[in-house]
Amino acid sequence: MGLKSSVRTCSVIALCAAALGLATFYARTPVRGETRTHAGQEAISITSIYAQSWQQDRETVYLLRGKCQIAQGGTTMQAEKVVIWRRPDPKVKGKDLLTVYLENGVRVDEPGNTQTEPTLLRELSTASGVDVLPQRAIITLPGASDPTYKRGLARRSSTDKSTIRPAQFDNGPLLPTEPELADPQPEFRVMDLKPVAGGLRRVRFFGRNGGTYSLDSYPTKNTTPPEQVVILKNGVTILIDTIDANGGETRVGTIDLSADQVVFWSDEASVRGFNGEVTQPQDVPFQIYLEGNIVVRQGSNTLKARQAFYDVREERALLIDSEVRARIPGTTGTVRVRAQSLRQLARNTFHAENAYITTSPFLKPGVRLQASSIHIEPREETPWWAQNVREVDPNTGEPEEGPTLWATSLDNTFYVEDVPVFYLPTLSAPAEDPNIPLREVGFQSDRIFGQVIRTRWDIFKLTGLDRPTGTRWDLNLNYLSYRGPQFGTIDNYQGFGRFGWTGTYIGSGYQSIIYDHGHDNLGQDRSDLIPPHKWRGGILQRDRQDFNEHTTLQSEFSFLSDRNWLEQYREQEFDTGKDYETMAYLRYLDDNWGFSAMGRARTFNYYNSTNWLPRGDIFGLSEPLFGGLLTWSSHSYAGYAAQRIANTPTDPNDLYTVLPFEGNASGLVASTRHEIDLPFQLGVFNFVPYAMGEDTFWSDAYYNIDSPVPVDGRIYGATQVNEGSMNRLYGSLGLRSSFEMWQVFPSVQSDMFNLNGLAHKMVFDADYSYSESNQALGLVPQYNEFDDNSQEQFRRRLLVNTWGGNLPPQFDPRFFAVRSGAGTSVSAPYNELVADMNVLRLGWRHRLQTKVGPINAPRIKNWMTLDLDVSYFPNYNRDNFGQQLGLYSARYNWFVGDRTTLVASTLFDTFDNPEQLWSIGINSQRSTRGSVYFGIRNISGGGTLHSEIMTASYSYVMSPKWISSASTAYDLGERQNRGQTLMITRVGSDFLLNFGITADPTKNNFGIAFSIEPRFGNFGLPANGGGSGPTSGTGFSGFGSSGLGSLLNGPPGMGVGPVN
Repeated sequence: MGLKSSVRTCSVIALCAAALGLATFYARTPVRGETRTHAGQEAISITSIYAQSWQQDRETVYLLRGKCQIAQGGTTMQAEKVVIWRRPDPKVKGKDLLTVYLENGVRVDEPGNTQTEPTLLRELSTASGVDVLPQRAIITLPGASDPTYKRGLARRSSTDKSTIRPAQFDNGPLLPTEPELADPQPEFRVMDLKPVAGGLRRVRFFGRNGGTYSLDSYPTKNTTPPEQVVILKNGVTILIDTIDANGGETRVGTIDLSADQVVFWSDEASVRGFNGEVTQPQDVPFQIYLEGNIVVRQGSNTLKARQAFYDVREERALLIDSEVRARIPGTTGTVRVRAQSLRQLARNTFHAENAYITTSPFLKPGVRLQASSIHIEPREETPWWAQNVREVDPNTGEPEEGPTLWATSLDNTFYVEDVPVFYLPTLSAPAEDPNIPLREVGFQSDRIFGQVIRTRWDIFKLTGLDRPTGTRWDLNLNYLSYRGPQFGTIDNYQGFGRFGWTGTYIGSGYQSIIYDHGHDNLGQDRSDLIPPHKWRGGILQRDRQDFNEHTTLQSEFSFLSDRNWLEQYREQEFDTGKDYETMAYLRYLDDNWGFSAMGRARTFNYYNSTNWLPRGDIFGLSEPLFGGLLTWSSHSYAGYAAQRIANTPTDPNDLYTVLPFEGNASGLVASTRHEIDLPFQLGVFNFVPYAMGEDTFWSDAYYNIDSPVPVDGRIYGATQVNEGSMNRLYGSLGLRSSFEMWQVFPSVQSDMFNLNGLAHKMVFDADYSYSESNQALGLVPQYNEFDDNSQEQFRRRLLVNTWGGNLPPQFDPRFFAVRSGAGTSVSAPYNELVADMNVLRLGWRHRLQTKVGPINAPRIKNWMTLDLDVSYFPNYNRDNFGQQLGLYSARYNWFVGDRTTLVASTLFDTFDNPEQLWSIGINSQRSTRGSVYFGIRNISGGGTLHSEIMTASYSYVMSPKWISSASTAYDLGERQNRGQTLMITRVGSDFLLNFGITADPTKNNFGIAFSIEPRFGNFGLPANGGGSGPTSGTGFSGFGSSGLGSLLNGPPGMGVGPVN
């Protein structure tokens, strides 16, 4: 018995000890959501997407949003929003104390325990440091007014007041160190006072327009549970506020309802003793019936109806004879929807019957889209190739929540006044985009394209496809009576995170095709060219992907059916746009070094273009050597190049010749160029002696000899001479120098010339170089193009119609580039353009500057600028046609005011039959409303070339309703009218009406154009009625989305082309 009793006694003691341990552990386990001190020696790591920080008293406050995570040892806390108060421990040096408030999706993972809560407050401490590592840069702005911070502060304050247990017991031992037991200490747990699940609802009733309403209330016993019925008459206004489960106001905001009579039903207990206000949980039923002059307001949106029923809890409604006015996001306009009946089936889900949509403020709109049924429902965006990235609220920095509202309408008829214009069975588009599928319709009549009808349609709305964020895709359907039917598309897009890659992307393009039964009219001696095909068109698609701040991928695909389609149908893009290519270009930049790889293939052979299959480049600029004593710059590249002479025109009237530097060749091209600089300063003078060397290898070298007579009509050919492989060595020694002088005249004051003091600054610079090459320039193959396609096409014709097939040497573009030093820099893209040269280039730069702006913060601006340049050629017979001085140039600008500028420039030589170029003009820009330009530009040379064009243009937003633009050009040298244009735009409430007239004597063309664009929303007037400067006189840029300018400049209805 004794043994058994001893065993039982030991067992009881062991069980009691285990029970005490478990009891002690569970006594220390906090209630869910309570404040707890978590002490540890491990460092604390904090991550999020967005972070805001500021100093408050002795604490540093962090406000974090988006995928927040706090990790310490084996404990991890996650939430969408976090507030952290960080302060040093006053008792332990080097220790940090943190109070952490978490809300929205709170999850705590600890060894053996996982906890989820809507909100949580915790105390942390560490002696190993705190790392705050957000994905975006930390914003250092106070956020004391932020709702999340206010809720966290209130939670922290309430916890501090209710915590009675002394802080010194938080981390004390579980058992006293003495053998005897100490008196038990009381332990108080801090509990969350949570709002009712689902939040609260407050409904307040007022008399309409400050009056009083009559009240009748009675219970109904035929429902379970019983309900209270309240009837209010004589005009009632109702305000409904909702508070979410976290204690904050919901995104819905306050709903304001007004009606002549109101009946509502709700829980009897919550409405008993009704005195004009009801506060109840959101899950309690609450139904309202309204009748007579109903007006519902929510934010900037307004709804009107004759009868309405609204179930507040279920968020369902029915409105009879209703009208909705809603603000269009991103604009100052509103859209108006009228419906025979409008049902709200669930949150953000609606169904309207016999409805129409318009932006006209008039009761009977001039333009409307009417449908038998309109369905609006939320959809999650599913981009084709990008991640679904939410837009960020600029006020809170948080990602916008919620899916996109999508509208689908059936039996759609578009009315102008009461006349049906077209019908579509189904339309589908985002609800915030109320535009109809027809974006624009236009009419044009001229002598080149005949009678033109042009339309532009939104493809996503026509097909019902979901529109990816940042994407636009339009369909063009046109008919040209002199040419034929034309159709195509235009697209542009931009976004972030395509294919899971980090970084932004942007792209644009078009596709166009026409069955052309007419002839091309390109002006002067090309006014009647026969196209090689009936089916003609072009394709262009350009894309840019930024992987990070260092790496970029640019790609392009293009195709043209023939050499003249682009110039005929997209003339402005042909004249001023980038060349059409099919290529991929990958670039990596790191500090002063750059690496690139390129592949380019020829998809048509109408212009001079080199295939690179592939090519790699390495750039290094100003790399310091020997502690900065020297700097080293270099550019090396290698690739397989293939060049072909452009195809000859099929029409002999299309002037053509092979340029001397074109040929049929292919092979390896490799080059390396290096420059060493020794910069130093001697007093006020800066000196940079330099030495440059280059070694270039071509495995297939060639040059051409032009034929002296046409080989076919007016088409000239050439005889190619193949040299086999070639190795060129090039070297250059030189000295660059500059020094500055200045003088200040503070007493110069003038209100007329807006002068507040005057400073004259001068910089004198000089660059002497002696260069030699072991190969003559005429023998070097030109694989790197140095002109745009439009310039090359003009050069081919100029060589024939002006020089009779024999180009004077002073107008050889390659030798002009050598004289001007275009290919002498290390990074020059056309390293072929160097040869033997001995030259001293002199420059004299002038800046007259004054002070403008407020007295306490004036700024310096240029009042006048003048740059003078001249070159001295010691070996003038070889290098400058017998003249020691050449390449005289000057550039002058007088900034008369902030809006008016006088400009002038010139470039000329003094040898026999030189080039002479000069221009002078004045431009005045009146803020964003318009501009005026007048100028004269002269080009002459060789005794046979003389063009002196006077240009005048203006564009102006005359009033909120009218915009006008006009331009004229006249060649004083050839005494020939170059053309005039006039455009007027009427900005109406329903339409944008554009009317234009153009006259072009060089093409014997006169045209009238008219276009109409339905207006949905006040999208604002264009910022600028047109371009400025001498090249903008014949353009129509700046007129919003109107394509009328494109009509008047050649392209009939295919828009202004892709955005580069």
